Amino acid sequence: MIKRLKKLLNSTKDVNAWKIIGKEIQAEELFFIKNNLDMNRSKTVKHIYLTIYHDFKEDRNYRGSVSVRLHPTYSTKEVEDVINKCLLSIKHVRNEPYPLPKPAESSVRIPESRFVSKPIEDWLKPLSESLFQEDTFKNGCINSAELFLNREQTRILNSEGIDVSWSSYNGTLEVITEWNGGDEDVELYKLVHFSDFFTDNFPDIVKNQLTLCQDRSTAKPTPPMNAPVLLSGEPVQELLSYYLSQASAENVYNQISLAKPGESIQGEKITGDKINIHLEPYLENSIGSSAWDMDGFSLKPVSIIENGILKKYWGPLRFTHYLDSPPTGRVPNIVVSPGKQPVDEIRRDEYLEILSFSDFQCDPLTGDFGGEIRLAYYSPEKSGNNRYPVTGGSISGNIKNVQHELILSKETRVMDNFKGPEMIKLLNVSITGAE
Repeated sequence: MIKRLKKLLNSTKDVNAWKIIGKEIQAEELFFIKNNLDMNRSKTVKHIYLTIYHDFKEDRNYRGSVSVRLHPTYSTKEVEDVINKCLLSIKHVRNEPYPLPKPAESSVRIPESRFVSKPIEDWLKPLSESLFQEDTFKNGCINSAELFLNREQTRILNSEGIDVSWSSYNGTLEVITEWNGGDEDVELYKLVHFSDFFTDNFPDIVKNQLTLCQDRSTAKPTPPMNAPVLLSGEPVQELLSYYLSQASAENVYNQISLAKPGESIQGEKITGDKINIHLEPYLENSIGSSAWDMDGFSLKPVSIIENGILKKYWGPLRFTHYLDSPPTGRVPNIVVSPGKQPVDEIRRDEYLEILSFSDFQCDPLTGDFGGEIRLAYYSPEKSGNNRYPVTGGSISGNIKNVQHELILSKETRVMDNFKGPEMIKLLNVSITGAE
């Protein structure tokens, strides 16, 4: 199919450039109710994604592009019809001209996943056993779970001569844990992505979720307070991703960000920890790890922010070209340097440590952040020892108002495509108590 498609594209007059992404996915899926397997499903699918580029001039030069998905069984006539339909609409897309990546050797080595050692269907048993290993609590259990493991073969080609391919593993666990026997019955949801097998990964996640359920079942309403806020887990990634968004070449080009290299991206008079962010093609257990981005651009590690100063923009070749900035490609993994204070020291004074939100968001444009508290620990004493679980209420703030004195923990944590401080301490955050 791809060989035939390349021939058609190269012989079509108004196609000035093209990109093809081919994917073959072998998927194994398990669905559990409690600890019983309710359904299992296997499938193998193929996808072909085509992007066509057409250069034209009206008041000035433009490069139009249209992306479509082709079914692998399309006949030559059906493919020709799709290409012609794309060319009819492509002049309505008026982008500034930009180049496509050219072939380049990758200097990055992506270590093989343990899953490569045998067929993925043979991993279902050890993954399932690992999932239920800590499902032993008297009043708590796994309510339901969905476990997916995909083996993906990706190939990217373009009209500049790029032809790269690689294999990867993409795993997803969605688990709902429940607790009965407290002041109320509680359920908590957890989404986990993984690309490798670690024997303690699932047991640690399930044990932690069941412990949180237990604490949530006895939690008191969050009282009104004016205390430092401690964030851990996914909210840390969400909050710090604000800086990555500000450093994005695409966001700068679209005037979502006004950040400039050489200037502070963290404000002035920083009294807390300074932000350091770099991007890595490979991060252990990240499903995004790759030596190439989805344009076929060869990736390498890149430092984005050093000591609160923006060093360079990052992003796909199109937008770095627009800004006349060194190209980086869309590097998939985020690494934020830790601070100097250990978690125990951060917890020394009065604090509200939030472990679970109903939803936590940080606006990449304004820096506004907030979320409703699902579970937190409040320590009213200066010693930080006499803490108890609370629920309800919310927090809100703006990262521009707290960034100059935020504290990053010395300990780090890896979550999906993010490695960074296990905990962040924020001052002067608005806390609304539960009604």
